[in-house]
Amino acid sequence: VLLSAFLILKAGVNLHTDTTQMMIICGEEAEMPTCTGTFFGHDISEDLEVSGNENIYTPGEHVLTYRFRWMGMTLAETRIIVETVDMDAPQIILPQGKVVFLKLGEEPALPEYTVQDNCDPEAKITVKIEGNIDTQSPGIYEAYLTAEDQSGNLSSVDLLAVVSEIGEEDFAPGVFCLSDYDDGKTLQKADGRM
Repeated sequence: VLLSAFLILKAGVNLHTDTTQMMIICGEEAEMPTCTGTFFGHDISEDLEVSGNENIYTPGEHVLTYRFRWMGMTLAETRIIVETVDMDAPQIILPQGKVVFLKLGEEPALPEYTVQDNCDPEAKITVKIEGNIDTQSPGIYEAYLTAEDQSGNLSSVDLLAVVSEIGEEDFAPGVFCLSDYDDGKTLQKADGRM
């Protein structure tokens, strides 16, 4: 008898969604799909529970579940698959400019930077300095800084890596400037020394 009553109640529920699948672009506002329902002809749309929408704006596949409960029993539910995609590359900001100074024999180090991404926090973004920098030979080398987010979107910024026999005192603010280089890409100190 209880099973029959449950089946009758269940048959009286009608849920309707406009779609069963949708895509959201990470970082953009999206209109959530709607679900309407009736229970023996009475509108129950306001009484539907929604779950699965907590992290809907993070990349990946999400399942939105719309559920109607009556007296503690789930009488009907429907699901919508939401695919959230990240299509934007991270933005690299170099507050101290695009020149990196390296001591002769020192491994290339990352310059001071910040990274902004529409989906991923900075800690989840991989940042590397790349290029053919010979730290055993003084000179100016072209390099670039790359940033890759968790979705594989990649961006880069061109850099100049200056390799020289420089001491700690040479790293004081204002000691080097781009005018310290001659046309042969040789570092010239303010007093003319190399």
